[in-house]
Amino acid sequence: MILMFSPKFRRVSSQKQNRRRLVSESLERRQLLAAEIGSDVLATDPVVDAAFQRAADLDQYSAEELNTAEGWTIDPSSDSNEFLDGLGSTTEVFGYVVWEPSADDDAISILQDAQDDGLIDGFYPLVS
Repeated sequence: MILMFSPKFRRVSSQKQNRRRLVSESLERRQLLAAEIGSDVLATDPVVDAAFQRAADLDQYSAEELNTAEGWTIDPSSDSNEFLDGLGSTTEVFGYVVWEPSADDDAISILQDAQDDGLIDGFYPLVS
């Protein structure tokens, strides 16, 4: 049996690794770069999941950042549909839900209660 490795194959593999690295770095900075995310990178990817868990640690944000968040990224659970429908304006992005609450909404309380009730698996703020 003869195995041949072509430079093109290695380059494609390297490009795929670079794309995955870019995706996880972008998620950690709370920026969704849809043009760079390939169809093989889903919310179930362990790298993306780890980045989400780091971003969901609310202790790392100041009170001002939490109160002035432009929106919230939500990791839905299997029981989320009715809750998410009740939020109003949401957008699904690669298995996650982005919610832009109105000024009257107490987003942290709403999302924390939903997480405590098992309606969502996690959430983090979209901060500048």
